[in-house]
Amino acid sequence: MTAVVDDAPRIVLLEDDAELREEILLPGLTGYGFAVVGVGTAAAMYEALRTNAADVAVLDVGLPDADGFSVAQAVRALLPGIGIVMLTGHGETSDQVRGLSHGADAYLVKPAQVELLAATIRSLLRRLRGRT
Repeated sequence: MTAVVDDAPRIVLLEDDAELREEILLPGLTGYGFAVVGVGTAAAMYEALRTNAADVAVLDVGLPDADGFSVAQAVRALLPGIGIVMLTGHGETSDQVRGLSHGADAYLVKPAQVELLAATIRSLLRRLRGRT
């Protein structure tokens, strides 16, 4: 797990591919000024969300212990104000519609550049922070 500056936007990243998570996504998002906690299972994500205040959750779909669509739905029910970005290799239109219908605010298909993920998170945060 990794974390940075206290006032940085807080991200919990669920990605079961340890190499992608640890070598690309975590350092990349940290480089864009986010405080990121990375986890590899849905169970670890629920624990991270319980113990760390988060602004945005980034979810993979193919997980070893859960279905990412169900995780998005559960996170949305537990934390209605959190932003949810799905980042997955499931790129079919039906998967994208399913993800957005199950609570995701944005749906990016891998391989997505870290720059695009960071821009998507920032856009989502602008919208969330505009809520009264």
